[in-house]
Amino acid sequence: MKPVLIHLSIILALTIILSCQNNNQSQIQVPTNSSRELILNNTNNDADIHPEIIIPNEPLNSPDNVPDDLISIWETWKFLSDDHVDRAKIDSAKLSEEAIIAILKTFNDQGTYYIPPNQFKIQNEDMGGDFEGIGAHVSIKADGSIMIVAPIEGSPAQKAGIKPGDIILEIEGISTDGISLLEAVNKIRGPKGSSVALLIKHLGDMDPVNISIIRDVIPLESVILITDENAEIAHIKITNFYSNTSIQLKEILEKVKINGGKAVIIDVRNNPGGFLNSAIDVTSQFLDDGLALYEIDGKGNRVNWKIRKGGLATEIPLVILANEYSASASEILVGAIQDYDRGKIIGNTTFGKGSVNIIRKLSNGGGIGISISRFYSPLGRLIEDKGLKPDIIISNPDKQTENTQQLDEALKILNNIINKNE
Repeated sequence: MKPVLIHLSIILALTIILSCQNNNQSQIQVPTNSSRELILNNTNNDADIHPEIIIPNEPLNSPDNVPDDLISIWETWKFLSDDHVDRAKIDSAKLSEEAIIAILKTFNDQGTYYIPPNQFKIQNEDMGGDFEGIGAHVSIKADGSIMIVAPIEGSPAQKAGIKPGDIILEIEGISTDGISLLEAVNKIRGPKGSSVALLIKHLGDMDPVNISIIRDVIPLESVILITDENAEIAHIKITNFYSNTSIQLKEILEKVKINGGKAVIIDVRNNPGGFLNSAIDVTSQFLDDGLALYEIDGKGNRVNWKIRKGGLATEIPLVILANEYSASASEILVGAIQDYDRGKIIGNTTFGKGSVNIIRKLSNGGGIGISISRFYSPLGRLIEDKGLKPDIIISNPDKQTENTQQLDEALKILNNIINKNE
């Protein structure tokens, strides 16, 4: 199962030649070895001190398994460990981590990132269980700021007033400027009953506010029936795509059918995504054939992900509610429903997170997240960095009003369909 789940500084080692001038035009030589030759030339009093490049007397023999393009990185480490004045203080573990981070940053891809050993357990947790923390999904924006994608329904974060689009400026009085997404998550998470202080800038507000949140156990319930079980139009909210999301959705859809429901609203507003397989299973509840999506990897290989047979709601009238915080797996659902004209999409253009990611564990106990492919809607629309435009755009500066207007439009469309069918 693939989770859908967020600087290469080349250090040039120069052995320095200092040219100092005097009237005697003397030359002072120091002992040499195979990796270094340091010469001080004295020619006249007015010359500037300047560095010159020293080429090793003998080539360095790099390990056999180092690719040719990376030999210079190995040479840099070798020169530093042999020649640097503070070589005894070199922290190999830190040097290695910084090199990894630098390499990954050259990809300019939020889905490709380094996970330090003490944070690896967070990324490696089973999304099908519970965890302790504040209960909010976060992402990192292009400018490096840490953003709340959505608080989990009923979580401490939601109860404390955390909202989608919030920017986390400080964690326990320490600025988030320059820290990685995983560092921020590691600082925010903690055991049940403990508290964390966040400096939050709400979307549209001028001044930030301090919010203290008491951590708790966060149950990963992802499907909620908003309306009464007997409602003619069932409003079902999907908050995430966990491993058990499709099971929860099927249970609710069964109840809707038994109670005579005539239409369904699937609400993925503020849904940050989740597992790819879960997204396909959920999408398959509303389509009876075709593709859910396809993906293309770095070698140009295409993989088609087909709709899985046995959907429970392939004919019932359908509307999808989505917004700018509907990401990843949510966009798989939106793209398929829209491409097959299965139902109307109402809301705002989606987030634009369209990559498939895996996590590889490293020998130092950490890991790296890697974007292994990008996915496309059935009709070939690229989602990454673009998002999907809804059929009906409804936007309002006041989010509560916007949510109500979007829901009202969905009810209006579905009531018209129901009346025509009767």
